[in-house]
Formats: sequence, C-alpha cells, structure tokens
Amino acid sequence: MSRKHIDGTTADGRRLPSVMSEFHFKSTPLVTVIDDEPAFAKSIAVVLQSRGYRVDMALSADEGWEKIQKEKPHVILCDINMPGRDGVDLFTLVRGERRFAEIPFVFLSGLFTPDEAADRSEDARPGTYYIAKPVRGDDLTRLIEKAIAAGAQREDAGN
Repeated sequence: MSRKHIDGTTADGRRLPSVMSEFHFKSTPLVTVIDDEPAFAKSIAVVLQSRGYRVDMALSADEGWEKIQKEKPHVILCDINMPGRDGVDLFTLVRGERRFAEIPFVFLSGLFTPDEAADRSEDARPGTYYIAKPVRGDDLTRLIEKAIAAGAQREDAGN
C-alpha cells in the first residue's frame, strides 16, 4: 500500500489528483475578454492572469457569446466597436438571458476619455461599467474587483 505525502505524491513519486487545486481553479474568478484586436486582448489577458484571474479570450462578440454560454464568467470585459455584432449587441443579448443578466459587464473603448468612462459608469445601470483604452493594469484590476464585489452583492440580494 502506498503512503500519501504532504506534497500530493505517493511514496513512489506518482502524482495524486488534487481536489484542492481543482477547487481553487473553479473558485478563481473568470473574466471573459472580448476584443477584435488580438494583441490588445492578449495583453489584457496577460495582465489579468498575472493578478490571479482566469481569462477566457474571444475575438468577436459571437465567439464571446459562445464562451459565456459554456462557462459563466464573473465579469465580461468587452470592446464596444467590433465588426459584425458589436459590444452593445452582445450586452443586450447577455442582459436578455436571465441566467446571465447579473454578470457585471465592462465596456472597453477608445471612444471616450477616462473621465468620460467614469461619468458613464456612474450613470449606468447596476453591473455596467466603462473603461477607456488604453487601459492601465491597476485601473483595470480595481474596476474588475469592484465589479465582482458588486455582482456578488446583487446576486445575494436576488436569492
């Protein structure tokens, strides 16, 4: 009979499945990043992953919608202007589905300044945020944390 070691291996060095690491993976907040500029989307993903988030990346609203349906994210970060279906179309689709309606949705765009983005966020309905491109990692992280906390409060209030 093999003995389990504290490091998650047996005495003969075989790796044991880790329930704890699977739990940690599933409890790590998932951010779905949707932007038609691959380099920009990748840079956002790298920043968020370095700060402990799981990231699901999509390069179109349709691809983003597919990913959202496969695994419900904690936050959706979406560019406004994209070819075909744009970020506003995706927002309408997400808000129209009861199971996704409370997911915080962050619009990302170069169409407005950081001050205009802040004003839009203040005037927006709960769970809707705006951030201007280019975005600083610290600003994005703060907004994601705020959105996740507010989303959890809204979800608790709804139960």
